[in-house]
Order: sequence, then structure tokens, then C-alpha cells
Amino acid sequence: MNTVNSVEIGRYNALAQRWWDETGVRWPLHKPNALRVPYICEQIAGLGMADGKSLAGLRVLDIGCGAGLLAESIAKRGAQVVAIDPAAKNIAVAKDHARQQGFDIDYRVGTLDQSVGD
Repeated sequence: MNTVNSVEIGRYNALAQRWWDETGVRWPLHKPNALRVPYICEQIAGLGMADGKSLAGLRVLDIGCGAGLLAESIAKRGAQVVAIDPAAKNIAVAKDHARQQGFDIDYRVGTLDQSVGD
């Protein structure tokens, strides 16, 4: 079953170059990272898998990563990140931004059902 809506992918690809503009059309996506990253770390710590601040030693999957806003924030905490998105232009932007920031994130074009087992 194909879960990808090509019209939606086209919309996201059209916005690809604007994901990292904190004052542009994607600005609402930047604000929640200040809350969701600590929350994610706390939840993982609650499982006994990390200390609540560092995610070193963990491998994290970011599904529908867009251009990597959450993926980079998680990588900053020390996790090894695999991030997937069906919009190829978003992945290209994510790879470029991560390289510029010095992150080694495994970005992949695809969907969860295409990436299982990799």
C-alpha cells in the first residue's frame, strides 16, 4: 500500500529551501524544539535508556523528518540519528545543513514502510 500523497510531497519539496529560516513560513516548527527535545530526553530517561540530557549511545529514528530540525536537535544530544522523509528535496536540504553544522545524520528518502529493516 502506498501511503505517500504526491501532492503533499510536492508542497513540501516546494518549501524545502525555507525549512531552516526561523523567521520564514516554517518558523512555527522551530519553536517547539525548545520543548519537545527535553521532553523526548526525559521520556527516554524514564525508560532507563539515558540520563535525561545526553542521548549518547542511542540510535534514534526520526520519521517524517522534513529538513532535519528535530534530527539535528537529537544529534546535538549525542544520539546516532536515522531520519527519513518522502520529500527528496527536504532530505537534500537536511543533508546539506547537517554537513554544514558538523552532524553525521543518516538521512534517507522514503517512508517508514520502505525503510523497515535497514
